[in-house]
Amino acid sequence: MAHSTLQDSKPTIVLVHGNWADASSWMRVIEQLQREGFTVTAPPNNLRGPAADSAYLRAYLETLPGPIVLVAHSYGGFVITNAATLGGCQNADPRCRRTAVGSVSSVKVRERRTTEPMEESE
Repeated sequence: MAHSTLQDSKPTIVLVHGNWADASSWMRVIEQLQREGFTVTAPPNNLRGPAADSAYLRAYLETLPGPIVLVAHSYGGFVITNAATLGGCQNADPRCRRTAVGSVSSVKVRERRTTEPMEESE
């Protein structure tokens, strides 16, 4: 019996919206990714400030099994970077090592590694 690895399993894709939007802004992206066999979720970004929003997302990520790809638009990029680097996904370290930034109008995603949380001034 083969063991499942991070490369073998499709990740859960978590889409985080920016300011002036809500999770429904991802509907076309969600539909396309689901057609391709991905599990996709778009949790609310409460827009209460970087610390609160990152903590909320971090707590949500801890409920998800398996590998995770974080995708965000605008301010959501700040939130996912901090959620992934400030203790998010503590139970399975490799799960959130990658974040991705994209736009609501495109499913194309550019991955980047995160090693440091973003400063609020960035």
